[in-house]
Amino acid sequence: TDIGSRPSNEDNMSSYVPEDAQVLAKKGALFVVADGLGGYAQGEVASELAVNTIRDTYYQDTDEDIALSLRKAVEHANALIWQKNGGKFQDATEDEKAQKGMGTTCVAAVLQNDHVYVANVGDSLAYIMRAEQVIQIAQDHSWVAEQVHAGLLTKEQARSHEKRNIITRCLGTSSDVDVYVASEIVQDGDVLLLC
Repeated sequence: TDIGSRPSNEDNMSSYVPEDAQVLAKKGALFVVADGLGGYAQGEVASELAVNTIRDTYYQDTDEDIALSLRKAVEHANALIWQKNGGKFQDATEDEKAQKGMGTTCVAAVLQNDHVYVANVGDSLAYIMRAEQVIQIAQDHSWVAEQVHAGLLTKEQARSHEKRNIITRCLGTSSDVDVYVASEIVQDGDVLLLC
């Protein structure tokens, strides 16, 4: 990770490949990347809470539906961060958010057999790199991505737009979160990138 111009690193990641062959066959291997919100207090706390909660919750869930288990794990992480914020983030002033509030984006992926399952919130994304192709398999929840999708900005305009760092979804800033979930078939030689 790279902290950029900030005084501390607000990124966290986790990877877990179960040693138990039965657990690996049933639940797969889990990878999570979380990027704490810059400009708010404790972004690093929110991102660490997200990766640990998603890992623990996912493997404790006995549901065999991988996508549903992954969604529930991300939703649980949101609820936990929301509770740590005192459940008042939406009503807080910008100064209060910067001093007390915490939030994070995240992307989680489960590799099971020949499938990858992805759940994400915010602009933390997942890609499959296959031969000469880069395939985005997560949804970008940023203001500029929504404008591009609506046909109001081009991809080139979005790259340098003044609002390119504004996200429209994250964990911890609302009691509910809309988690994007998708799955893809993977092939030998694929590289999975979470960033």
